[in-house]
Amino acid sequence: MKMSVLFMRDPSKSCNAEALIDICRAQDCVVEDLGPVPEKVTLDTMLPDTMLPQEPVVLLLPAIQRDCLGVKLAQQALLHNPYTVIALYGATLPAKQFLCLAYREGVADIIALDADTQTLSTQIRRLGKRLSDSRTAQHSSSHHDEETQAIRHLWQKAEREGQRLNERLAQLATTAGRLGTGQLNLAQMAPTLHIVAASESQSEEADLLARQLGFESRIARHARSALTLIKEYPPDVILSDSVLEDMQVTEFAKQAREALGDRPVTIVVWSSTPELEETLLTPDSGIDDFVLKSPDMEKAPLLTASLLGAIR
Repeated sequence: MKMSVLFMRDPSKSCNAEALIDICRAQDCVVEDLGPVPEKVTLDTMLPDTMLPQEPVVLLLPAIQRDCLGVKLAQQALLHNPYTVIALYGATLPAKQFLCLAYREGVADIIALDADTQTLSTQIRRLGKRLSDSRTAQHSSSHHDEETQAIRHLWQKAEREGQRLNERLAQLATTAGRLGTGQLNLAQMAPTLHIVAASESQSEEADLLARQLGFESRIARHARSALTLIKEYPPDVILSDSVLEDMQVTEFAKQAREALGDRPVTIVVWSSTPELEETLLTPDSGIDDFVLKSPDMEKAPLLTASLLGAIR
């Protein structure tokens, strides 16, 4: 990749940097002339952010010692992009105090135009090496930021899953406590459950499990037939497959709640796709719980816990 050089001219006529620009071009650099530094204007006007690209470049700035203007320009450029490689140039080397300040603020090199051609060429090559290192550092930093963001996302997801698991355990504990103290007797109260699933085998297995737990269970194959059933036999709990043939499950949940009015209902979505949990369990989805399907319905502890927790 060619070295990109942005060049800002010194307004002083005593400082002619054409030889330096010629050396840059001789080393196959892409040179862009930003024009002279205006006088009696603010820093934002002298070096606006629109002049500076997001990618690392070599920036040649005049070493104007008045009010440490050259260093201030360098500071502004580094604030915009800390991977910019900056060299200050002048007709001769500036005062020692200015040199110390410039290096302390992150300037890569100070170029004296009265040096011989070989020295100037060496300085430009060094800037090219610094630019290559800076590009590598920016890429590594960007890659690190992406990895950090991915880890943060996984941590947040795990935290949400942990919170939901704690909520389910609390629900189940409440139900277990009421069952243990006799406050809740499923055989007597027979909570109603509607199962909405196109799969005949899965819905019948869920129906068998629910009846063993003490539910009065009914099955609907489609969302619209389930809505009709809901109006005729209002349920305490709805167990719906995540994929319905005639309606999105979130729309079904919304219409089910509208059909039940003020009557409370717990809506559980049953799915074999764990990734759907993040999508479906949102505050406005109308869905209360998400349960993964088990390959063996006789060992379906998650569904059992969800159904019992729903009648707490």
